Amino acid sequence: MRFFLMTITILLGVLLCPRVMAQEAQVADSASAPALTADASYTADVAATVHGGLKRGTVYLGFLHAGIHLDLGRLGLLKGGALYVAAASTHGGMPSADYTGDMQVWDNIEAGNHTYLYQLWYRQRLGRWWLSAGIQDMNEHFMALDAASLYLNSSFGLNSVIAINDHPSTYPQMLTGLDLGWDLDDALTLAVGIYNGAAPSFAGNRWNMKQRVNVDNCCLLLGQASWQARASAVNAGVWYHTAEHDFGMWAMGQHRLLQDGRRTLDGFAAAACSPTKQEHVTANLLGGLNLGGLVVDRDMLGLAATAIRVAGEGWETALELNYNVPVAGELYVSPDVQYIVSPGASRQSKNALVLALRCGMSFSLSTRL
Repeated sequence: MRFFLMTITILLGVLLCPRVMAQEAQVADSASAPALTADASYTADVAATVHGGLKRGTVYLGFLHAGIHLDLGRLGLLKGGALYVAAASTHGGMPSADYTGDMQVWDNIEAGNHTYLYQLWYRQRLGRWWLSAGIQDMNEHFMALDAASLYLNSSFGLNSVIAINDHPSTYPQMLTGLDLGWDLDDALTLAVGIYNGAAPSFAGNRWNMKQRVNVDNCCLLLGQASWQARASAVNAGVWYHTAEHDFGMWAMGQHRLLQDGRRTLDGFAAAACSPTKQEHVTANLLGGLNLGGLVVDRDMLGLAATAIRVAGEGWETALELNYNVPVAGELYVSPDVQYIVSPGASRQSKNALVLALRCGMSFSLSTRL
């Protein structure tokens, strides 16, 4: 632990040295970049368990998000610096917890009723180095796959091995973290991260303002290599939780298989595992195909599957069909069907058929001041 912190300190010293600052000063500032951007979005789901699971039922759930982004360089304060603060409100029913009983959480905005500080971070770019620190989403810089973001099942966002076992800094509750990255070139990036490894429950942290970090006893450490080209993207890495003494690894990638005019076909796959004996979820495998431009320019039809292995139990598998349709501007609708085999990885559970209709909208206002 002390060695890791010493390494981070040395790297930060390198980042802040005058030589690197001089290099950054040579980077041209984009005149078109806004100094201040206000953004907001709302996602609403009607989710129904129509067969199997714990019981039948239909619930409504929603997620409201609003934030302000400041480009400190454009404000004449600090070139390459950015500050972001956001609040969130989650509300509505709990389809997985109350109706389906699946572990992967088939609707990724399920969170209960909370209004709280969502993110508060500072980022600094110095040449090919970048630093991000604060209350932030670990999944933004680690284990992210754009092609999988179409789907509602939570495993397509952050793999369930780390999400279930280690409760990392991701939706709905962000934690304090520090990311450090190095862009070796335009395609290849190396990154490391250290995060608070013990998330306090909302019951004792209503506004998510209690961000106590115990670096000696409870941290989540990550390392990742990522490569991105026009038609492909790959990332792989490892993590270690200092309190649980468990570790894991992941690899994921996507590739554009076909393109014919506006129509595209993308494929993706991912795998994550943890060989430590005390882990509850030991593996997560997923993959899918996305067909874009089927009817209109920005629509997307996707078919994907995700499966987790639970120690001492077996596998829970979800098959998902999703169609995302733009309506007007940033307004979209997304009907979704999932069939979940062995919810909770229990041999006694009933396979579940679930349906959802998602509607979402977002907007942003910006000014150069």
